[in-house]
Amino acid sequence: MTFTFQSVFLLGCFCVCVACFSYQLYLLGKHVRFAFKMILDELRDLQKQVKSTQLNRNSFTDRHESR
Repeated sequence: MTFTFQSVFLLGCFCVCVACFSYQLYLLGKHVRFAFKMILDELRDLQKQVKSTQLNRNSFTDRHESR
């Protein structure tokens, strides 16, 4: 089987396309992980704020009930 210049060129182009596509998937995965981490951090902050608000509300009602 002989390889012509055209077949080698097409095989090379195919390999480059697969490499570029794989790299794009890798970058997309990185961005998705970063976005997911940001969302989780935001959820943790909101949970802390809710817990703090609940504690403040409980201490406020406790003070007024004890009077």
